[in-house]
Amino acid sequence: MIENISSFEGLLNLNSLKRISVLFFYVIIFVHHLQHMKPIILIVSLFLAHHIQAQKLYVFSQRIVPGTRQATMDKDGNVKQEKRKELWKYPLYLEIPAGKKIVITEVWLNGERYTFDTAIVKGPIHAETGLSVPGQVEKILIPATNNQILNIMPREKLNITTKDKRKITGQKKVVVCYTKNGKPGYRSSDKIQELPDMLMQ
Repeated sequence: MIENISSFEGLLNLNSLKRISVLFFYVIIFVHHLQHMKPIILIVSLFLAHHIQAQKLYVFSQRIVPGTRQATMDKDGNVKQEKRKELWKYPLYLEIPAGKKIVITEVWLNGERYTFDTAIVKGPIHAETGLSVPGQVEKILIPATNNQILNIMPREKLNITTKDKRKITGQKKVVVCYTKNGKPGYRSSDKIQELPDMLMQ
């Protein structure tokens, strides 16, 4: 009887007793398959937990353009301007659920490990250019959100062996490692969004 039922419409055409019997049969089959799906459910749960812990990593780069350069004059009266090294900064932002605490442990940029500072900031986050132009609308990098935004500021490069670099970073341009409730985690990105130059006075 059960093998001849191939559609929901066929199930509705049965009398009440037969309908209950068929539904009970399918419930038993479902419960049986659910037991075999436990490993899959566990994997999916762990995957979702990882992404809930640290929702999104925003990665930017910005060139810093020096202002007026110091000029010097040699003994022959020739004026020379001081050459300044091109500087770049990499503003990183990690968006995490409100009320959660994440401790940043390592920051990697382009295969190099850096020291860093962190600070909680509020959105929206705008692009800084160093110029104030009346009527200019600043570009929004991160919109306002109820989540926390953790600003990560890389500082000095550290000396790390090639083996350690490859093990941690792989092919990713940016890797941020952290701990939450004593458990390690990380977020990474293979893209860095370049911002307009920062003009210094």
